[in-house]
Amino acid sequence: MADPPWGATPEGVRALVLDVAAEATRLGSRAPRITDDTLTQWITEGAAQVAGRIRGYAALAPATTVQIEAQARGLVHLYAASFLADASHPERAAGRARLGEVYWERYTAGLNQLTAWVRDVIDTGQGSGGPPGSAAWAFPPPRITDRTTW
Repeated sequence: MADPPWGATPEGVRALVLDVAAEATRLGSRAPRITDDTLTQWITEGAAQVAGRIRGYAALAPATTVQIEAQARGLVHLYAASFLADASHPERAAGRARLGEVYWERYTAGLNQLTAWVRDVIDTGQGSGGPPGSAAWAFPPPRITDRTTW
């Protein structure tokens, strides 16, 4: 299989490094030692994990592979952003519901969901729950938090 386009090619890595670096700016990063090399390492690791879980997807219909690749790119972004969020605010790393943990939970849930969908399409020729872009297969899954205090 060719290199997946969501982080294993130099162009894919660079695009994701820019995206995650923008996330660092948004988070008000206090970790100046997070370099492009560190981001590249996190993205490469995430891309390898995603690629290992959805092997065989390239044999599917082109419309399906485009959707899968878009979802995989989002998952790799979440993978790197989870580390970035914790490194950006080390003083919060031990707290409950920290941003890095939220990103990590969304990454693992989305990866499990994408893997199941790809396996289902490969095994049966059609995925249950519709295509990965439909509401039933949102990647990462929507997270709704009720912050109402009674």
